[in-house]
Amino acid sequence: MGMITISGMKLRKLRKSKGMTIKELADELGLSSSTVGMYERGERSPNVKTLYRLAHFFFCRCRLLS
Repeated sequence: MGMITISGMKLRKLRKSKGMTIKELADELGLSSSTVGMYERGERSPNVKTLYRLAHFFFCRCRLLS
């Protein structure tokens, strides 16, 4: 599966809107805290499967995260 560029700022905003820490979001998605932190800082991009998991968790379309 390919990698998708997402907006770290949008991801951080969505996470904070749910009152979650990076660790809480990572645990919910089965990811490491460092991975979620890298997504938010724009140092890493999720694969397609993870992008869909993020969109499903936040009840949004994948486009909202890019």
